[in-house]
Amino acid sequence: MTTAGGLQSYDASEDAWTRHQAPTALPDYVELVAAHGRVIVIRGERGRNDPPDTVYDPATETWSLLPLDPLGPAFDRTLTSTSHGLVLTGHDMLPQPGSQSPSYLRAALLPRGSERWQLLPDSHQLGGWRWTWTGGRMVDPTLGGADGGDTNGYGRTIPYGGVLEPASGEWGRLPNPPAEFTGGWGVEAITGPFAAIEGWVYDDVDQTWTNLPRPDGAPDQPGSAVWAGDRLIVVGAWILTMATRSSRCPTARGPTSICPDVSGPLQVAARCRCRIGAGLRRRRRRPVRSRRLAVAHSRTCAHW
Repeated sequence: MTTAGGLQSYDASEDAWTRHQAPTALPDYVELVAAHGRVIVIRGERGRNDPPDTVYDPATETWSLLPLDPLGPAFDRTLTSTSHGLVLTGHDMLPQPGSQSPSYLRAALLPRGSERWQLLPDSHQLGGWRWTWTGGRMVDPTLGGADGGDTNGYGRTIPYGGVLEPASGEWGRLPNPPAEFTGGWGVEAITGPFAAIEGWVYDDVDQTWTNLPRPDGAPDQPGSAVWAGDRLIVVGAWILTMATRSSRCPTARGPTSICPDVSGPLQVAARCRCRIGAGLRRRRRRPVRSRRLAVAHSRTCAHW
């Protein structure tokens, strides 16, 4: 995690925190990416005169600079670690209003062991906020898109999400994405080939979308969530498991389904969190609805 002076790491075996002092002050809006035993600190927005991004090596406790990327000044920058190397994505800082075209997502690849970036072809995608490496390609499962509105219309709807194959630089669209605001329980967790987003679960292996049901007694707005293999764990010990027709889950409805069954007493303690997502304009982020975090204890899927 980032702090005012650098990084803090936690050692579970020692139950202790360690401070790692950075040589210079870290920007306020950064992303931490673990790659090949190192921690890379990526600026969410880089101006024309900003220095390159930084790398911390815990083994030697040293800091270094990442090679300067070819994207130049950009916003909504994200970095993804893949088997082909590091992939940086971001948007050009076009004048707003007044640009003749939208700021399409751009990308560059830094192959493992190389000191030189490779600029990839530009996309026809507007998002790039939720990349995950599935083992074979990068996927941003963000649903929906934008058409520019009445003032600066694009003449078509351009999707937020999409796919990218770093080796070839080939971009693609999400396979058969459902419409926005049609999903079930609004859990968000994106790791590897599975993505829970906007009430849906996307499986990149089968390239299928499954509506995510809300378990009986669960709050309307779920808490934080994480994937543990094929299990989606939501704060409060809710566990939903990807299931098949041959599994023991009696609610499996197709080749890929969700086991929502829960049992046990329910205790709820609520507090409020607000999350702001990335946007299409400089210093203007795409709003995401505030969510109320409700913690439900002692509930697990009865079949697992």
